[in-house]
Amino acid sequence: MSWGWKERHIESVIKQMESEFTIGQLLNLCPDISPKTISKVLSQLRITGLIECVGRGRHSYWRKLI
Repeated sequence: MSWGWKERHIESVIKQMESEFTIGQLLNLCPDISPKTISKVLSQLRITGLIECVGRGRHSYWRKLI
């Protein structure tokens, strides 16, 4: 997959985070990147098995699997 700087930046921020994180935390750490782009990157990382979503709705969070 060919990612641009925004996608690479989100991925590097995720790598530096704790094992569990929320979309809200990513939005705070990447204020110049749209929520849609962050969601797209999270979906791609989930598909590749690097992260998983735990729960649904407001109280959901993401967990790193690597």
